Amino acid sequence: MKADFGFNLVKPGTSQIIRRLSDGDEVISTTAFGIFLAAESTDNLDFFESSKFQGISSVFFELTGGQSLSRSEKQFPFSLAGDIKGAAAEVSLGPGVYTLAATYKLSGSASTRTEQVNFRVVDPSAPPEPPVAANFGFDLIAPGTSNIIQQLKEGDEVISSTSFGIFLGAQSGSEFELFESAEGKTRVLFELTGSTELIRTEKQFPFSLAGDTKGAAAAVNLASGSYTLKATFKLVGASSTSTEEVNFSVADIQRPLTISPTKLKQWHPARVTFQGPRASDEPGSNVNPFLQYRCTAVFSHQDGSTVLTIPCHFAGDGEAAYTNGNGFSSGNVWRAYFNPIKAGAWSYSIEICEGEKVSVEDDATCSQIYTYSGNVGNVAATAHDKNSPDFKKRGIMKKAPESHFYHFGDDETDIFLRNGVGSPENILNYHEFDNTPDPNERSGARPKRGTKQHQFPKYVSLGDDSSNPFWGQNRDKGAGIFGAINYLTSLGANSQYMLTTNLGGDGDDVFVYSSPEGAGDRDDENNKQAAISFENRQWFDVSKLDQWTNLFEHMESKGMSLHLLFQEAETDQILDNGDLGPDRKLYYRELVSRFAHFNALIWNHGVENGNTVGQRKDFFNFVSSLDPYDHPNVIHNWPSQLDSVLQPLLGFQPMSGPSIQRTWNQVYEKVVEYYFESESEGNPWVLAVDETGPSSIGVPTDTYVPSNDNPDTAAILREVLWGTLLGGGDGMSAYFGYLIPDDDLDAEDFNTREAFFTSVTSTLSHFKSLGPVGLVPDTSYDATLFRVTANADSGTHVVQRVSCPSSTKKFVSDMDLSKSVSTKTFYAYTYDSENDSKVGCHTVGTGKLEIDFRTLGIDLCSGARVAVLSSTPCSESPEKPEESCPSSGRWAIADWNLDELIGKNFLFYEAQETGTIRANDPDLLERGLLP
Repeated sequence: MKADFGFNLVKPGTSQIIRRLSDGDEVISTTAFGIFLAAESTDNLDFFESSKFQGISSVFFELTGGQSLSRSEKQFPFSLAGDIKGAAAEVSLGPGVYTLAATYKLSGSASTRTEQVNFRVVDPSAPPEPPVAANFGFDLIAPGTSNIIQQLKEGDEVISSTSFGIFLGAQSGSEFELFESAEGKTRVLFELTGSTELIRTEKQFPFSLAGDTKGAAAAVNLASGSYTLKATFKLVGASSTSTEEVNFSVADIQRPLTISPTKLKQWHPARVTFQGPRASDEPGSNVNPFLQYRCTAVFSHQDGSTVLTIPCHFAGDGEAAYTNGNGFSSGNVWRAYFNPIKAGAWSYSIEICEGEKVSVEDDATCSQIYTYSGNVGNVAATAHDKNSPDFKKRGIMKKAPESHFYHFGDDETDIFLRNGVGSPENILNYHEFDNTPDPNERSGARPKRGTKQHQFPKYVSLGDDSSNPFWGQNRDKGAGIFGAINYLTSLGANSQYMLTTNLGGDGDDVFVYSSPEGAGDRDDENNKQAAISFENRQWFDVSKLDQWTNLFEHMESKGMSLHLLFQEAETDQILDNGDLGPDRKLYYRELVSRFAHFNALIWNHGVENGNTVGQRKDFFNFVSSLDPYDHPNVIHNWPSQLDSVLQPLLGFQPMSGPSIQRTWNQVYEKVVEYYFESESEGNPWVLAVDETGPSSIGVPTDTYVPSNDNPDTAAILREVLWGTLLGGGDGMSAYFGYLIPDDDLDAEDFNTREAFFTSVTSTLSHFKSLGPVGLVPDTSYDATLFRVTANADSGTHVVQRVSCPSSTKKFVSDMDLSKSVSTKTFYAYTYDSENDSKVGCHTVGTGKLEIDFRTLGIDLCSGARVAVLSSTPCSESPEKPEESCPSSGRWAIADWNLDELIGKNFLFYEAQETGTIRANDPDLLERGLLP
């Protein structure tokens, strides 16, 4: 049986219908009536003949309210008070509010159905009720339905391509809803003035500006312009009329969008700005632009196969970085960032889908869709320059499927070796960003160790350059952090490790939300954070994120890559209790939309990640599916959980590699292990050591004097940097510990580690010069050796790391030169890099090489001496070692200070043409000359 059911008022003693009983109706208490369950036919409810009800065997009536009544009816007609031969028995009800429910089961259905109606019985002799206590306003309604799109508020802008109706609504709770009214008891006069004018009187509910059909709103078609809408009405029992009024505008969404800059170049990101629905980032606003809109841009290249699908974001008034201060941002501006990965012509299409939770639910329905489309124009090619600090001249940093290194653009020889700044991890707690209060003054915050806002006063003068992308109402904020980045990159640092949210964590001072309240509160006694459900988690600070973008643009131009960490160890359960739920999806989508266009970017799924294996894989898959540029995805571990985190992820394609935390003298063996193990599982990892223990020390200051078994910077360089590089990794990040001055949370002075960063830069420049294709650990030699496969004509290089013996100042190497294809005599000499002069030269022969540098009078442990092995005779003047190996491949260079205090105590040996020189002396281990 296909029928909709409801209730009819029936004249007692007959089966004659008085009228339909509808939700919200009023019935006069002196009226005599019965009530039948009825089936709908065309426009009216009508109780049908028994044949129409033959699928219903019984009906249970239940009346509650001013009086209560229940009854089970087992045959047609189904009457609340029973019937006599089809004639309704009377129902006598006193004044009050009632709910009537009828429960029944249709034939062929496994479950029961219930019809329900709410109505009021009134006494006409009673004094009139006071006016309805309600506030009134206007709702935009989806045409052909009674579904509310949004409130129409003062100053709103409505897109002209939006199809909508307008109802007068009464406020219920925090939302306007269609209000119930007894039919015929009031009327509404609508008056619309502006670019289009309309006057209409509505005499029954619902009260619609353009009328309705059975409660479904008719569409209002308005031209672009400004409007005033007035509704005049008289409430039941009121002696005077009431008026509601709203001023709003209608805008043409098809007006041209803007692309900046107008002349596009390959790898130079462009801001694509356009108008869409008006909204605000203030929590609790009527419409949540992050949750209730899904904005997506699709950019297509002329080749027909290159397509970038880019998440877009709400941008307030489009100038939030400069206009907002610490308030909330509102407007109708939306934005996408487009990074042209290829030269040539591109076209675009943009869609804004509106619907309940549409940004995080795949099966959500779009109630409205706004669109843009057009041509971007021609994108000029960018000449790849691997020596440029500006990543826009090198291209997007990514990993080739078979490589253990990141490379830039399409040039797999332009590899990335990491000289990372791992502290302060809360660098985005900078005092001039909007909505970034001192954590010691923010209600509910509990930072560890008295964390304060970063200001970097020492570097303000270095960042005070008019070309920098300052923010704020006077465009004068950011000099301190710009200067800090300038100083670090001048030392050769090329990666900055940054948390994007740490609420409830160590710093408890970095967040992306409009309001941090309720985000998560740390329980210090149990060292845990609370995962509190709160709506603020779904609202993002538009102006702050725009200001972060300004900082990141400056970093990109200076050659500082972005290493963004999504969560702290203490906060991995705050979003959706650790799952990939709506809050986490919203968070990832916002960050990908805002930052994925940067060329050198690594997504890190959390400091000391404590999620499950399944959750981690969900995170990787989701972010990879959102990111159109295929940036690296990595994960960080607790020191004791390295294997338990990494082993289940071997062979998992969305993961680019680990962000390793490891005790300082246990690095090499694990890097080598995962180099080959990841390769054997079909997904070679890029291996980086981003945090070294003990956690209290990390990478100490240059002047730190170690106690107990703690390392100084020389030990960090030898064991961590060289251990990573010799194991096949791409370098390290310097974590500053928590018991050292300028530590991981409060570092303000980077000069304390100037010598360290400079030493890392020197080492990485030599490693990059050895082989443009890849650096490969060779376990067929001693574990301390490292073979580099370079160009076909430049041979194989072998590195042996040695420690400078403190007593004998002697190094003996057992090298068999006969294994080289060259039979030339080799010579050893030293070069003083401080005085730019050769110190001495000695013939070392053609066969098995044994060098006692002490006997030769070569002191490798003083000054800036360099040991060089060459086929150039001593009688000639060999060219001095440069930062990179000469193209002839004849020099073996260790061009750094061998002073143990600085830690540059390593030697290079290089073969002639092709072949291998082996440097392998197991006795070195016994004599303590090798780690």
